[in-house]
Amino acid sequence: MRVLDKISMLLVLSVSLASCGGDDGGDLPDSEAPGWGNAALIESGSGTAYSPMVAFDSNDNAIAVWIQDDFTDYSVFSNTAIAGRWATEERIESRIFDAAQPWIAAGGDGDAIAVWMHDDDRDQSRFVLASWYETGSGWQVEEQINSRFGTVRVPRVVIDDNGDALAVWAYSNGDTSIYSSRFTA
Repeated sequence: MRVLDKISMLLVLSVSLASCGGDDGGDLPDSEAPGWGNAALIESGSGTAYSPMVAFDSNDNAIAVWIQDDFTDYSVFSNTAIAGRWATEERIESRIFDAAQPWIAAGGDGDAIAVWMHDDDRDQSRFVLASWYETGSGWQVEEQINSRFGTVRVPRVVIDDNGDALAVWAYSNGDTSIYSSRFTA
């Protein structure tokens, strides 16, 4: 599948987290029945949650990411729906200061990659972080994938059926340019 096709597919799949509910409020909608199910709350944080993104694997399992205010920082959280049932959310990044603009892509086997922008208030820099979700193991420790000092915006990622991924983002240190980084599984 071409990268542009994958980006288009990800844009179509970036639906509101509140729209991924089922008949009892905790399931994903039945893929055989047309229409939307009941809304399901998939996070239990007491702070504000925003910027949700969701992706599906080839078995209709869902994985979602969003930003959650935990009253200290804005952090990236995630939840998975395996066989139609949402699990308990978890924080997937460990850095201090604020995260923003999460994006997620899932491969056919259920593995996924999330990318997001991270602010470092100490030196006013922004950088791109990525974390790999491995089916059966969960989220791995995040990595910084850009090496230039400056401001980054709108990180995006796509993943193929082999688990290889490509992330892109806008970088500015005066002029704005587009950069990419490839992850090989």
